[in-house]
Amino acid sequence: MNHTDVEVIIPNQFMAERDRLDLIFERQHQLMEKYEAIEHANGFIHESIYKQPIDFDNRFAQARIKDFCWRVTEEIGEMLEPHEDPHFLEELSDVLHFMTELCIMCNIKPDDIIGRSFHEICRLESYWRGFMTEWQTPLWRHANPVEVLDIIRKLAEAANCLKMKPWKQTTVLTDIPKFKLCIVGAYLKTLKVARKTGITADGLFRLYYAKSEVNNVRIRTKY
Repeated sequence: MNHTDVEVIIPNQFMAERDRLDLIFERQHQLMEKYEAIEHANGFIHESIYKQPIDFDNRFAQARIKDFCWRVTEEIGEMLEPHEDPHFLEELSDVLHFMTELCIMCNIKPDDIIGRSFHEICRLESYWRGFMTEWQTPLWRHANPVEVLDIIRKLAEAANCLKMKPWKQTTVLTDIPKFKLCIVGAYLKTLKVARKTGITADGLFRLYYAKSEVNNVRIRTKY
């Protein structure tokens, strides 16, 4: 099941004067709560971090953050496989889902990613508009997608800030500002990759929303 298998009708209030990035974060937070309950029941979330504020110096929290860095990387790997456009966009939406959830988990908010302008309604539109003059080439045709690999590089830099490895016996405090800066950088690079494919800001929001509907169906049907 993917985003092309589900009829998606975006509520009118989502298309009114609301910031699309805020809406993505709000909707992902709802999905996050559902998936966390499933993962906890399956034994993949330690009791010390389940439904608790993030503690960057908790080794179980660090392990979960690194797991999400890998989830993004895995989706990027699938995105780079030689497939046609729909498959590429499906994986791009998965990358955006995991990146957004990683930000929520680490208490990174939309304001931390793209500042809000008094004159702008949608920050995604503002971000897109700043690069409208660039030549856009479908990314799945790139021979050397360096910009995609830049996302992984920033995630690796973030993960390297987390020093509580399973074999460590001493506590090394996390450089939280540096860590968050790397995660924000990875998110911005994800948006840059999306923009370079030629998709519009509104198109990216619709792509995200469609996949979030698929995930809701999967949760309800115990996929």
